[in-house]
Amino acid sequence: MAKPIDSITEQKIRESVKIEDVFDDHGCVLHRNGNRGLTCLCPFHEDRELGNFSIDTRRNIFKCFACGASGDWIKAVALFEGYDEKRDFNKILRYGAGLCNIYIDDTEPVRVTKYVPRAPLPPLEPYYWDIANVRAYMGKPNPLTDWMLSLPLTEGDSKRLRNALQLYFVGTAIKGDMQGRVIWWYVNEQLKITNAKFMRYLPNGHRDKQCNPNWMSTVCKIDKDKFSTKACLFGLHLLPIYEYAEVCIVESEKTAVLCSAFSEPSSRIWMACGGKSFFGKSMIQPLIDAGRSVVVYPDYDGYEDWCKLVREIGYDKMTVSRQVLDLHTAEDGDKADIADIMVRLVTENDLTRACALLGVTDEETKENLGLLIDKLDLRLV
Repeated sequence: MAKPIDSITEQKIRESVKIEDVFDDHGCVLHRNGNRGLTCLCPFHEDRELGNFSIDTRRNIFKCFACGASGDWIKAVALFEGYDEKRDFNKILRYGAGLCNIYIDDTEPVRVTKYVPRAPLPPLEPYYWDIANVRAYMGKPNPLTDWMLSLPLTEGDSKRLRNALQLYFVGTAIKGDMQGRVIWWYVNEQLKITNAKFMRYLPNGHRDKQCNPNWMSTVCKIDKDKFSTKACLFGLHLLPIYEYAEVCIVESEKTAVLCSAFSEPSSRIWMACGGKSFFGKSMIQPLIDAGRSVVVYPDYDGYEDWCKLVREIGYDKMTVSRQVLDLHTAEDGDKADIADIMVRLVTENDLTRACALLGVTDEETKENLGLLIDKLDLRLV
């Protein structure tokens, strides 16, 4: 058994190893990813396209936004070699020493043999549903849209809400096990349906938490060995329509639609990632490619996680709003989002801050927010 490495040598190895050399040594074909680092196909799952995996050469760390693998060069070696980070730590350090030509015990460093790069897997054919199918499900009553349309809106905001329901193709399942559920269609910038989420709501606008969401790909039993259903932002299809609008990202589809009632899409379009864990670089890549300005509005319980992801993504035109965090109180609850905070502010008759939260400036909309004070049972989640 090799004797332990002294602390001074250990520190020298830790500081000398470049994480990109570890991936290059293991046969990964690296590509430049902006000025912050590199990307490649993730070697830790059957990755089929670039964009999921990121190597930050400045911080000497890696992250896969698809499978979740992340860490420093020591973690990478452990994953590649099947080592336990604690039990096999000495082996990992000796590997790093060999990579950097650092002598240990006055012996020549272990020679590193490059791995043969694995052949990239052929990309799966993307599966799309025909956009024409949405018409059959639009305009049908359901508890959520009935509740939305019952809100005491001014004529202008009511018009914007009805327009938003059309713009986002909000539908209702009309038969089978999904009957009565809201259909959130996920449509990409080419107006192709990548997937759809079925969710049941109660008459007060709350999601029925006794009923889990279902995805179209699962309901239709898509063969995942032959086809891929690449996720996209809810509302992504609006990107080419409103070319100069700021993009605001929230967690839930419902919040995106509701916020659209209080702002013009020509200046601000709202998109949703469909869940805290779905927010990542691959999801927002179309926004980056288009060079759009992005403001992220995390839910209260997701603020730190989303701030970390935004830093890792490193897109210089994306910022995180602190408004939900700064204006949150105990009565809002840990799951509060921008809509929850807005409703509480208007119930407190603090219209100035409520309007600022949504970027509202016109007097008509301010008047409308004041009317919400009379609707004390509203809790948007």
